Amino acid sequence: MGILIFGLLSLFFGICIMLLNYFLNKEDPYIKKIENMLPGFNCGACGFPSCYEMAKNLEKNKDDVNKCKPIKKENSDILIKFLKG
Repeated sequence: MGILIFGLLSLFFGICIMLLNYFLNKEDPYIKKIENMLPGFNCGACGFPSCYEMAKNLEKNKDDVNKCKPIKKENSDILIKFLKG
């Protein structure tokens, strides 16, 4: 009987965690677009641990595009136009 109760409680809390993650873990589509324009290497050469963190920084500081070392010049120009426009 104890195993059944423990199993049902585990299932209930697992579903609660799944629903909370779905409803509370929303990503900003603007930051996602910026991240998709970056190379996606997550190399850390810009000083951020991932391209997503770099994209969050670019949302605030639009002039920091040159911190990304592996980005190609044409992609950099497109990203700068996107950020300013």
